[in-house]
Amino acid sequence: MADSNLKTKDQIAVGCSDNQESSSNDISFRGMKCKEHTMKGCSFYCKDCKEFICDKCITKAHKEHDVVDEEDYNTELNELLKTQKETEIELSKMSWSKVSPITSGSAEVRDKTEQQQKPEIKVIRQFATDSTLVYGLTTCSGDFMLMMLNDYVYGNLNYMYQAGGYTPHMQIKSCKCFRVFDIAVDSTNNILLSVQGESVLRVFNVTTKQISNSNYNVAPLITQGIHVTRERKVIIGCVTPEARGKQVVIVMDEAGNHVNQYDFDDNTKEALFTEPCRISSTSNGNICVVDLDQSPVGRIVVLQQAGNIKQVYHGHQDRPFKPTDILTTPLDNIVVTDCYNHTLHILSCDGVFITYIKTEDLGITAPYCLAYSGSGTFYIGCSTRSEWPPSVQAKIFQVQYSGF
Repeated sequence: MADSNLKTKDQIAVGCSDNQESSSNDISFRGMKCKEHTMKGCSFYCKDCKEFICDKCITKAHKEHDVVDEEDYNTELNELLKTQKETEIELSKMSWSKVSPITSGSAEVRDKTEQQQKPEIKVIRQFATDSTLVYGLTTCSGDFMLMMLNDYVYGNLNYMYQAGGYTPHMQIKSCKCFRVFDIAVDSTNNILLSVQGESVLRVFNVTTKQISNSNYNVAPLITQGIHVTRERKVIIGCVTPEARGKQVVIVMDEAGNHVNQYDFDDNTKEALFTEPCRISSTSNGNICVVDLDQSPVGRIVVLQQAGNIKQVYHGHQDRPFKPTDILTTPLDNIVVTDCYNHTLHILSCDGVFITYIKTEDLGITAPYCLAYSGSGTFYIGCSTRSEWPPSVQAKIFQVQYSGF
C-alpha cells in the first residue's frame, strides 16, 4: 500500500531524470545532496524521518528505519498519486460553494456529509517578521526558507533556517539587496530569482549563499513571474521595459532553450496578458497565470498547452478581485491569494471556481503569498499595509489543508 509520508515533486521541486521513461511523476535522486554528509549524493528515502539520505546514513542515524531505494520509492509514489487522482475525480463532482446536492437522508446526515467534504485550512503555527509585507516565499531542503520582505514595490531577499523548529520571532538573515519580483525552486534545489529590470534569471545557491546568473535569458524582455514545473521546465512571465509593450509567457527547458511562447490567443488573436506576475501549472499541462491590469484588479488566466485560453477567473465576490499569488496542490486544485478581501480562492485544475475560504475568520489578514511546506501544509505570507498605522510585524502562517 502507498505511504502518504512520501514526498511529491511539488513538495521537493525535483523532476524525473532525463533517461527515465517511466511515469512523469517519478522522482530522480540524481543531484540530491545528503544534508548530513554534504559530499555524498542521496540514494535512499527514510519514511520514518521523511527525508532523502545517503548510504552512509543507513548505517548510522537511520539504522533500522523504514528505508526505500529510488525504484521502490517511485513505485509507492505512483500508487499514492493514482489514489489521489481518483479522489480528485470524486471531489470534482461536488460543489462546495453551495449545499451538497444530496436528495435523500436526514438533514443531520446532509450537514455531516457537507462538513466532511468542505475544503478547509487550520492554522498550526505562525511567525512574526520585522517587515510590513511578506512579498514572496519559497522553501526547499526541508529546513530552509527564502523570503522577500518589505519594500513597497518589490521584495528584498532574506532567508532563514528551521534549525529544529521556527520560533515565533524568527532570526532572519539578509542577502544582497536585490529588488526581487518572484522566486522559485529549481530542479537542483537551488532558487531562481526574477530581479527587477533584468532579462536573465539569477540563481541563489542554498549551500554557499552565492548568487549568480542562470541559463534563462528572455532579452530584450524583462522577467516577472517564474515557475518550475514537475517536468523541470521553467515558465517565465515577461514584459517589455517600456509601458504598454509586449506581455508574454515563455517556457524553457533546463538548458535555457525556448520551448513555447504564449502571447496571443490562437483563436481570437487577442493578447493573453496584461502583467503576468505569478505562475503555476497543473499535471494536465495547463499553465495558470496571475494577470494584473492597471485598475488595479486582476484575474487568473488558465492556458492549455496549445496556447488557447481554457478559463479566465475574475473572482467570486462583489468586491474587486486582485490576486497576488498562486499554487497548485498535489490534487491539482489551484489556490489563489486575494489579499484585499482576506480570502483564498480554490479552483479546479481547469480554473473553475470550487469555493473560497475567508482567512480573516482564522486570524489571517491580508494573505499575500503562498509556499508549500510539505505533508499537507503550506505557508501564507501576509501584509499589514491595510492597517493604519501599518504594523512592522507582518506574519507568516503555516496551515494544514484538507479537501483540496
